[in-house]
Amino acid sequence: CRMHCEEAELHISGGDATRRQQLREHIQAALHAVAQEQLPCSTWVLEFLQLAEVREHLVQRLAERGVGACYIPSAEEVLVVALTPSVAQLAASLLDSFLSSVSLPLSERQLLALASPHWAQVQAGLRCCLVRLAEDGEHLEGLTLPGLEEENVAELKRGLQDCLPDEVLVTTEPGRLRYLHLHRHELLAGLADVTLLPLEGAEVTGLRLSGDSWACRAAADLLQSLLCAIRVRTVVLHLPGVSRFLLEERGQAILQGLERSFCCAFELENLQWHSPETQHELETSQEPIALVCQRDSLH
Repeated sequence: CRMHCEEAELHISGGDATRRQQLREHIQAALHAVAQEQLPCSTWVLEFLQLAEVREHLVQRLAERGVGACYIPSAEEVLVVALTPSVAQLAASLLDSFLSSVSLPLSERQLLALASPHWAQVQAGLRCCLVRLAEDGEHLEGLTLPGLEEENVAELKRGLQDCLPDEVLVTTEPGRLRYLHLHRHELLAGLADVTLLPLEGAEVTGLRLSGDSWACRAAADLLQSLLCAIRVRTVVLHLPGVSRFLLEERGQAILQGLERSFCCAFELENLQWHSPETQHELETSQEPIALVCQRDSLH
């Protein structure tokens, strides 16, 4: 006969019907004779014991000690089940030795990391560990297994650092920045983990990224690779009147049409036009002018 567990049921297959029935009766008799110990635990401990990887580890620990028992956490207590009362009592007494606690003090800046949407990912990435903010609000407290304390504390420190608010500056030329706004605005809008602030000043041109440290670094790497892929070409205008035309409304409309049609961007930062002087320099001068004239001689 073959047996396998499926959720809360034990399935027996193979062999003849008589043998399956005998095996079924034997198992039922053993289950009716099992001993149980009830251990009251806090909600915090019960939540930790309900983690699948923790339950697997506890099974291994009991097997290593030759204790034929299991822990079944419920909503209010832990049920220790064994074939004999003495084994159930032994398993119950061993539970505390299978648990360990960790503590990590937090600075005021690190407290901000707990509000990050990615803090839950940091917690989920810990191995056999459950953490929470202590009641005093000044440190993290956690439950883990013996031997995993240093590993999980190190992971918590890295996670806190990655979730801290940070800023990264991505500098570029005005033309490349304009190209991003025109033709990659959907990609920029998709960077939901960071806040983008365009900088178009005389000293700095680019994007300021604000958000979690790891999110800023990832977004900055993406933007840098995209900016490096943009090709820039300078066009020198020789014909008279072209600069003035491009800066006027008709020229701007033509350039915008070309930008839409060819997925490009025109940067006119270095294009200038000055109207010629229409007045004589004496008419526009603010300096006093000395007039000298010669009187006709008297006869």
